[in-house]
Amino acid sequence: MKLASQICLFLGCLISVAAPDLRAQSNIEIDGLGWLGERRMDQRLSFLLGLDHQKAVPLDSTILEDSAFLLLEQMRRQGYLNPAVTASFSGATERSVAEWETPYAVQLPVGFQAESVVFKIRRGPLFYYESVEIKGLSGVELGDPERFFVPGGSLVTRKKDLAYTSENFTRRKTRLLGALKAQGYAGARVVSEQVDTDESTGAVWVELVLETGPVYRVGSVSFDVPAEATGWFEPVAFPEGSIFNPDWLREARTNLRNVAYSAGYPDVAVRSRLADTRGDTDGVLQAVSFELRPGPQVTLSDVRFVGDDKTKNSILWRQADLEPGTLLDPRETDKARRRLMALGIYKQVELNYDRREDGSRVAVYRLTPDTRKKLQLLAGWGSYEQARLGFRWAHQNPWGRAHRYSLNAKQSVKATHLASDYQLPQLFGSDFTGYVEAEYVSRQEIGYDRSRQGGLFGVSKLLGDSGVRLALEYGWFNERADGIDESMLAVRDDAQVASVSLSLSLDRRNNVLAPSSGYNLYTTVKTANRALGGNVNFHKLEVGGGYHFSVSESTILHLGLKGGALLGGGMDLPFNERFFPGGENSVRGFQQGEATPLGDDGDPLGAESFWVANIEIEQRILSDVSVVGFLDAAGFSRDGGFGGDGEVLASAGLGLRYQTVVGPIRLEYGHNLNPRERDPDGTLHFSIGFPF
Repeated sequence: MKLASQICLFLGCLISVAAPDLRAQSNIEIDGLGWLGERRMDQRLSFLLGLDHQKAVPLDSTILEDSAFLLLEQMRRQGYLNPAVTASFSGATERSVAEWETPYAVQLPVGFQAESVVFKIRRGPLFYYESVEIKGLSGVELGDPERFFVPGGSLVTRKKDLAYTSENFTRRKTRLLGALKAQGYAGARVVSEQVDTDESTGAVWVELVLETGPVYRVGSVSFDVPAEATGWFEPVAFPEGSIFNPDWLREARTNLRNVAYSAGYPDVAVRSRLADTRGDTDGVLQAVSFELRPGPQVTLSDVRFVGDDKTKNSILWRQADLEPGTLLDPRETDKARRRLMALGIYKQVELNYDRREDGSRVAVYRLTPDTRKKLQLLAGWGSYEQARLGFRWAHQNPWGRAHRYSLNAKQSVKATHLASDYQLPQLFGSDFTGYVEAEYVSRQEIGYDRSRQGGLFGVSKLLGDSGVRLALEYGWFNERADGIDESMLAVRDDAQVASVSLSLSLDRRNNVLAPSSGYNLYTTVKTANRALGGNVNFHKLEVGGGYHFSVSESTILHLGLKGGALLGGGMDLPFNERFFPGGENSVRGFQQGEATPLGDDGDPLGAESFWVANIEIEQRILSDVSVVGFLDAAGFSRDGGFGGDGEVLASAGLGLRYQTVVGPIRLEYGHNLNPRERDPDGTLHFSIGFPF
């Protein structure tokens, strides 16, 4: 009952705070799709008709016929190929009912009007791929070619995931042929196709016969370049024998264009011509000739910014980092466009060129500012904190220097969190972003209460194209812990921590909210010292990362490892700086902070050093539903190191996840494999977000 009430409370918070407005016109109603489906179709219809969904709309024959046509088309796109729509009118001038079937035909006379309408949709059978048979691919390494038509990635495939339409059938054939051509089968084609359908059940049987032809490889490469270009053009080396495919041809043309761009020829045209072919033991060698027409050499005479009269020109010039009078390289002007977007204050940045009489050009950046002031309502859930509600107020570009500040407030059953930050891009004309933050936290932990208030300032920078982000910070915080047993642990329960920290992070995951491949790494080194303005001395090191990869198309392995250590603190060490592993994102057999050394009363004391390892197998059942099996382990020491007082705890468990746009909703149970006397047998967690 407790878990059920928690889930209901969570859903109520989420719907009330974050649910989109699904209302449509008050005088247009959709029926026959279920409550949520009808609301979505209402909203979709409003969008397609270009109507304000909060207002009633005059219903004439044009609006009603367009609505019926769009509803039929929306159903067909979902795989319901024979839908019908019945309209029941109120206040109509001539008739009270009309019906449209597939194929669409006009039903209402010109001049027809009604006050309101209910469209009842009869979807008919869902047409779906019952089987797909592909012939002619023997000896071709293409995995399972049926997967181009029948999706994988889960143990159970729903009928709606197999929906058949003539449009998606054509797209999937094109992707299949594209995959063959990417392997060098330039002549791959469909020799014959047969599509049989059962109109009563919607089952579709597909048979394709393909002809791949030989593998094409790159043969001789020649260049047709005008004489005036010989001074700057250097032929690009293309080794013979590479797989010849559209990607190779595209990349070759791009490389040749880049050679011309670097010499100031932005209008260069590169054309390719396939010349003779000759056979060899590995297939066919394709000779290719490239024709290069550079056009005029162009100078960048000026840079203009239009559409934003709030931001100072000096900021925009510094961010664009372009120098008038130099040769125009479109790659550099496009990099400048991306740098302007990186300021974070624009919805869109468009790049165009104005031509001058002397042949030079002006780069014109059309800037579309984003909303300057935003208020966001926040909602979340954690198994320990339970419901979290709050808001975030953000103000962008308040002084015309691309600065940003925000105010954040969150309240949960266990904690109060208030924070504000101010960001300054291009600090002192550099590539560093400066920031200032202030924070107040009051949180009820298991066995004690802690609070933290103070602030920090720092700088951060993305190191080139490496993806590594560096941050250097100075912080001052007052940290207090109430309710700890000082006889069990010689630490400070009230400390002023002044510190300098250095952080490095790298994130190569394909999806931060729900990763299925890639990795991330991070490390932070923090030094607190009285000379910096506090009253304690210590060092703190934290490192960690995760790795994710697919074992099969429906199975993902997740690995996580993190650890940390406190050094040189002694009796100066603040209690709040100790490590408290355990919880929904750590060792899941425990509540938040319970997988630590315990006092005589069973309350957590925290550790001076720790490590946590997570191994997790995720098996997708449906495209958005997964089951997980996990093994979590933590090692820790109350007084540092992993010597005589070190312990290791482990838990194993199962969970269920539902993927949403804000991350997975998780229901997990972790069972403790080696519980101590006062440890629970296990813990049930209900939370949102990926665990590591």
